[in-house]
Amino acid sequence: MPIDLSKVDPLTPKKELLEQAMRQSPGALSKLGKGKGGEEARIPADLKWLQEDKTALHDLVKQLDMTLGEVAREMRQAQTLMDNGRKQLDREQKLLYRQIKTLNGLLKKQIEAFELVNRQVKRIQLGETRVLPQIGIGLIGGLISAITVVVSLPWIELLIAQLK
Repeated sequence: MPIDLSKVDPLTPKKELLEQAMRQSPGALSKLGKGKGGEEARIPADLKWLQEDKTALHDLVKQLDMTLGEVAREMRQAQTLMDNGRKQLDREQKLLYRQIKTLNGLLKKQIEAFELVNRQVKRIQLGETRVLPQIGIGLIGGLISAITVVVSLPWIELLIAQLK
């Protein structure tokens, strides 16, 4: 049973061609889905493209299912990798935080030690300022007494000579 395609535009979609074929011979399409081997011969020649489209669609659906399954598996792997990376990053951040905390504690102890040393140096400097004037006074006093001895030495010699 041929389909009259003289009124059909060649650029119309296959859907319209299918609808036109269904209107003209509804019995031929019902056999199309049931066809196995021997029944394919009963399909009219101008409707064989429907069988080819059906096979192509089934193959396409299988390919899409396989591709979607593969994409889903890859997504799960990517999610697992992201989760593992996030956990590792969290562990490293915690370790870094502990190290920074330890360094801060050590720096505080060093600052306290330096402040203690600084206070002791200031005490020593204060003690030196008390000692230096005393040493200066002692030196000046010693010089004065030496000058006194040098000046009075001739009179002492005269006194000792008269006493003899």
